[in-house]
Amino acid sequence: WLVFHEIIILHCRILHYRTLYRQIHHQIRARILHHLVFYYNDPLQIFVFQILLVFQILLFFQILLVFQRLLRKT
Repeated sequence: WLVFHEIIILHCRILHYRTLYRQIHHQIRARILHHLVFYYNDPLQIFVFQILLVFQILLFFQILLVFQRLLRKT
């Protein structure tokens, strides 16, 4: 019973992380499209946007690593 319970909890966590992952992904995608539409003409804005994009991707991978560690612990 306990094992079964643990499996259910783990599955719920994985689903929760998956939805979070999707939300983050959609936010980043929306921001990219927003930036491309608004700042396409200004080279400086494009440069700033690229830096922001790199930071967002790094943050995204950090979040994924944290999730993997959490999943390994359980």
